[in-house]
Amino acid sequence: MHRIGLTGGIACGKTTVCRFFQERGAGIISADEVAHKIILPDGEAYFRIVEEFGRAILNEDGTINRSALGVVVFQSPDLRLQLNGITHPIIIRRTTEMMDELERKGRCQVAIVDAALMVESGSYERFEKLVVVWCEEKFQIERLRRRSGLTELEARQRIAAQMPVSEKRKFADFEINTSGTFQETAAQVENVYRQILSS
Repeated sequence: MHRIGLTGGIACGKTTVCRFFQERGAGIISADEVAHKIILPDGEAYFRIVEEFGRAILNEDGTINRSALGVVVFQSPDLRLQLNGITHPIIIRRTTEMMDELERKGRCQVAIVDAALMVESGSYERFEKLVVVWCEEKFQIERLRRRSGLTELEARQRIAAQMPVSEKRKFADFEINTSGTFQETAAQVENVYRQILSS
């Protein structure tokens, strides 16, 4: 089974690209979904996050308010590193276990882990190949505003808080540009998928 990492900038179309890969038979593992689970009250990272960031980030029912936590960490690179230091080792371990499970079951020839901070954390190195999804910045801003209801300034701040996608592209074995139509993106996915299978 081929183990592939997939990353890209915020609002660059990673979810759409993953859906196209899944339609072609790939097993998809979302690091973001794993991250959601581990911060639930019964999750592995919950108590450490509350201990580090305080009860002000909690909803009335005791769950972590991801928006409130996001506001805190997006204002400070140090706090962002602190949060990543808690969550990343757990996410890496969990996604590796999930890939192992897919391989044991033999249900797919390609397993893809979708993670936004794969290059920043260095975790891309554990994969056979790295796919970087990107688009022109104007589309990134437009999609982020539409998805999250942000102002243009807020969207630009969110984008600026991450490693520039131009930097991530330097680490890519394959690139998928989602600036065009869905059909154009799907054609790129088909091409990359065939190359992975034949490698």
